[in-house]
Amino acid sequence: YEIEKDLTVALLEQLPSFDMLQINCHSGITNMLPFVWNGFDEMARYTYVIDLTQSEEELWGALRENIRRESRKARKQLAVASTSDLEACIRLIGKSYARQGNPNPFDSPAMRRLDAACAERGRRDILVARDPRGEMHAALYLIWDGKVTYYLAGGADPELRTRGAQSLLVWEAIVRSKARSV
Repeated sequence: YEIEKDLTVALLEQLPSFDMLQINCHSGITNMLPFVWNGFDEMARYTYVIDLTQSEEELWGALRENIRRESRKARKQLAVASTSDLEACIRLIGKSYARQGNPNPFDSPAMRRLDAACAERGRRDILVARDPRGEMHAALYLIWDGKVTYYLAGGADPELRTRGAQSLLVWEAIVRSKARSV
């Protein structure tokens, strides 16, 4: 605990001057005091960690009933596939943000650089749910390292979002992540 504090303080001392800086920390970092001591405001954000050592049946059973129901319904109407079409994914994510009255933070050069780097290393998947006409209902963007898969972004067409596509994609992401983690 003491070494973590000392290392964080040493890292913060090396930062160049800035007008504004936002730092997002991994959920494993539990001591935020060095940040507070250096004038940062602390704001908790939440993430979920899924134990993929469980069987697929246990994982399915751990989902809320409405998510299982939506996934089963969507599976009958939609096909899930991987795509390399980042722009289509960004557009769908943008529709979700627009519905909430917010700009799309993923429509950026940084996202395109991240995607290029992850794609080059085989460390990303863009999942889409399409209906039989080929219309995309939802998209989900995943990246991973050697241990963890991260759900970076997802979105659904507001006009089609009652079809359960997002629930289906989240379940598919869990199944694919479990397969990669073995």
